[in-house]
Amino acid sequence: MTEREEKIKNHREKRMGKKRKAKEVNGRDVKSKKLLFLEGYSKSGILSYAASFAGLKRTRQHYKWLDRDPEYAEAFELAKKEAGEHLEMEAFRRGVEGWEEPVFYKGEVVGHITRYSDQLLSLLLKGNVSEKYKDRVEHSGSMENTLSLKSLNLKNLSNEELKNLEELISKAEAIDVEPEAIEEADTVGEV
Repeated sequence: MTEREEKIKNHREKRMGKKRKAKEVNGRDVKSKKLLFLEGYSKSGILSYAASFAGLKRTRQHYKWLDRDPEYAEAFELAKKEAGEHLEMEAFRRGVEGWEEPVFYKGEVVGHITRYSDQLLSLLLKGNVSEKYKDRVEHSGSMENTLSLKSLNLKNLSNEELKNLEELISKAEAIDVEPEAIEEADTVGEV
């Protein structure tokens, strides 16, 4: 082996050794960053906070981990649930237990008052007793047909389209029932 070939071989061996060491260090580093990211997310539910907590500049790495590492994706789903529970506990604390707020008089703290968040309590009720506290929409308008044939431009319709329209109108008229008839039928038990 010539001197040049020996230098090349030594250089390759050094390079390979450095690469192996770098991969091992980065491998451990990536694993700890993943764990830190998951810990940060489970505490906050905020991706940017979790990235900062793990020492990452952006959340892009998290999405790469999700795509490439099924174990990480599974762990992230657990972290999501945990974050939801943390946030729900905080909403409970603020909505039910309240928090102490200082009362000032002439720049001095003279006491404390307990404050509560009605909005957070309302959200908890909607989430836990949704049948009773869900948002409801009531319709108070009339049941009259607001579509007027006068407002339609029928000049541009073909004969076939006009015929189809006539059939639709006759079907609608056939099933059109007065609101009083619905109320009467409802009391009898048939509509």
